[in-house]
Amino acid sequence: MPAYKIDNIARAHHPGQFPRHALPEVAFAGASNVGKSSLLNALTGLRKNAARVSATPGRTQDIAFYAVEGKLCLVDLPGFGFAQVSRETRDDWDRLIQSYFKGRENLKLACLLMDCRRPPAERDRAVLDWLTESEIPTAIVLTKMDKLPKNRRDNEVRRFEKLLELEPDTIIPVSAQNREGVDDLWGVILDQCGVKLSRGR
Repeated sequence: MPAYKIDNIARAHHPGQFPRHALPEVAFAGASNVGKSSLLNALTGLRKNAARVSATPGRTQDIAFYAVEGKLCLVDLPGFGFAQVSRETRDDWDRLIQSYFKGRENLKLACLLMDCRRPPAERDRAVLDWLTESEIPTAIVLTKMDKLPKNRRDNEVRRFEKLLELEPDTIIPVSAQNREGVDDLWGVILDQCGVKLSRGR
């Protein structure tokens, strides 16, 4: 697919650095090794120029804001759960993420990413509960679907729906590697934001 025009409009280490703009925002949250940056690059059509991909989980220590075609903003939140960092650093990340979720009036959707090969962790459930209680529209995205045999994929999606007590067909399975489900995720994002992009979107 052709790449979208992406502008890296901000990297925030504290709330005072959050950008002020009117673009609808879509935030991506998940464990440090869930493949957030790879998925963002698959969404934008870029390999390296958008979200940074690291071989070491937990390298992202700030919130990155990426404007897409000047019409919406994808927000890369710090990963949680598996990063080999100090408790103090994790607490700082938690405060930064909560400040973002509580203070962004133009936040239209939170995408909570989970690895399809691992059952939801306690932290995944806690974040989902918090988003639900805060009445923030949320999409559950199962990543790395290419790692599963095709005959297991539907069963894993159903298993996650049951474990998370979700309605059928509400989980979006994706693979950054082969782009499986990327167009479906874009459809949810654009519908929630109420915008259209070029290049056939």
